[in-house]
This record gives sequence, C-alpha cells and structure tokens, in this order.
Amino acid sequence: MKKSIEDVNNLLFMNNRIDTCDVGILFGGVSMIPNRADAAIKLYNDKIIKKILVSGNRSYLNPFRHTKEANDLYEYLINNGVRKEDILIEDKSKDTYSNVKYSIKLLSKLYDINNINNINIMIITSDFHVKRCLTLLSKYMSDEHIYYYGVKDNITDKDNWFNNKYGRKIIKRELFLLKHLKKK
Repeated sequence: MKKSIEDVNNLLFMNNRIDTCDVGILFGGVSMIPNRADAAIKLYNDKIIKKILVSGNRSYLNPFRHTKEANDLYEYLINNGVRKEDILIEDKSKDTYSNVKYSIKLLSKLYDINNINNINIMIITSDFHVKRCLTLLSKYMSDEHIYYYGVKDNITDKDNWFNNKYGRKIIKRELFLLKHLKKK
C-alpha cells in the first residue's frame, strides 16, 4: 500500500524538543555544512548547548571523501566563532549507529560518568534524521535527557521532501532504515 505524504510525515518527522543541554551532538552528513553546522552555532550562541560534539568520519555513502566529516565541521565551527575548548571530536563513525555509539563512549569518558543520564544531550541533524538518531540514543540513555533539533534544508524536510526526486529518495531510504532499526 502506498503511503500518503501525511502518513510519511507522521511516521518520520518530529517537532523539535529544546532545552538547555550540556552537549549537542552535531551529526555529519551530506547537509552538515552549512545547514546542520549553522543550527549548532545558533544553539551554542543562544546558550542552549554548552559544547558541540562533532561526529563523523568518511561515511559509507561517501567513501571517496578526502577529509573526515568531524574535521570539516570542527573547522567550520572555529571559523564561525565557536571556541575550540567547546568542541569535542568523534571521528571514527561511518554511519548513524556508530555516530551514536562512539559519541556516547566519548562523552562517558570525558564526563567521567558511568550513567550517561547525568547529562542532557541535544541531537542536531537533518529534520528527517531525528527519529532514527533518537531511537538509537534511547538505547543508551533515558529519553528525558535527550533533546533534538531537526534542521530544515528546503529539500528533505517535512514541508518539502515530496516536491523533488532527491527528497523522495532520501525519505524512502530513511523509512527503510528506521523500519529495519525498529525490527532489531
């Protein structure tokens, strides 16, 4: 059965949940600069997040990339006024699952905590990607300590994905990945 735009929007997209957080995890990806990075800078400048953890190596989707996503994000943040001491780097991950896994591992070590629920974390990623990131992060910590900000890019976000071939392709892939994750 073919899903309607409304069905897909209800399955995939979430309203932002924002509160003051210790760390914002800025996920690498195709739309990381400027879209996701600019959103993280605004949250940082507005004092909603205290630190930004940039996450990503060379993804499976872009194996020919010459630089690590985390390094590109780091440089962009520095060049746009974020203090070096407020940026954490996770540069091992190649997909969303490992973004979350390695980010939690790094945060546990840096904050010297056994229980990750002692800090509040903000997910910063594309609008369509929030639900999968939240699902993965929820395996490590309580939802009450997870906040999220879905970045709109006018191509793959809730209001536009159905208007272009690329948006429809990305959303179809994301629905598949979310369904696969929920089965696990």
